[in-house]
Amino acid sequence: MTPSNPRHAAANPLLESLFRKTVRGVGRVYPPASGWLGFQLFATPIRGYYPVPDSDRVVLDRAQSIRLHTFLDDGQRCRLQTYVWGDRTRPAVLLLHGWMSSAAQMTNFVDPLLEAGFQVIALDGPAHGNSSRLQTNSRHFGQAIKAVIRQLGPLHSFIGHSFGAAASLLLLFEDQSVTLPQLTLIASPAETQFMMHVIARAIGANETIEANMQQRFLQRYGLPIDFFSMPKMAATLDIPGLVVHDRDDRLIPFEQGEAIAQAWPGAEFLGSEGLGHGDILRDAAIIANVVQFQGDPALSVACRG
Repeated sequence: MTPSNPRHAAANPLLESLFRKTVRGVGRVYPPASGWLGFQLFATPIRGYYPVPDSDRVVLDRAQSIRLHTFLDDGQRCRLQTYVWGDRTRPAVLLLHGWMSSAAQMTNFVDPLLEAGFQVIALDGPAHGNSSRLQTNSRHFGQAIKAVIRQLGPLHSFIGHSFGAAASLLLLFEDQSVTLPQLTLIASPAETQFMMHVIARAIGANETIEANMQQRFLQRYGLPIDFFSMPKMAATLDIPGLVVHDRDDRLIPFEQGEAIAQAWPGAEFLGSEGLGHGDILRDAAIIANVVQFQGDPALSVACRG
């Protein structure tokens, strides 16, 4: 799915204006370089792009802060920031944030999950929050998840938002050693190609520049960008899933969440209205449904990988 004019809610319009002027200016001087620059921007999240409310910082301050270390598939070492709440003997739920965000984005799930009897772990993905790296991708997020499993113990489930949701689905699709009783995806994109299109338009790239970005994606990852289709991956899963999406999501259209749920044999779909892409993580009814879907911690069969 590649609409001609995807809606994009800019959290920092001045910064995006600067990107657009830079990409267009480079394109006028040397067009191939604008494709290279566009791909670098696609792979480079901007820390602090979304402001963190004080209420979210308070929840992070209550956590046990644990630094993990792992090597990613490019051979480079990565320092990962994790936050842990609750009794370490309880089944653990891992919270996974979206692109250019951090663990703080997911803190509204912490207390409801603790009250339901779970331990909670939140991760700053590579190149996000207080974790190291400059650039990252969905496979790096998956490798970070595996580092959490190895170093903090088995997990009961993942709850992922947006990019974090897509990365968790990719991990289960590509790595059969990672087994999980269930998975929750919130506001997940259906196609990586669509997300490149959103970013390309946000930085002022035209169709030629975007095609160059896709070619550089192929060169970097060895697979065309349309390989990374979440519905195709979801269709291979044999575990229960909950897919949550809001009709008024201005970044990832509602139909993309529906497409994932329809392709996933064991999925339930939960739709909402009026919450958009971010506020869906703060809605009490959505949170209650997501926590209920995690099931009874006393019956947990933990994920290993």
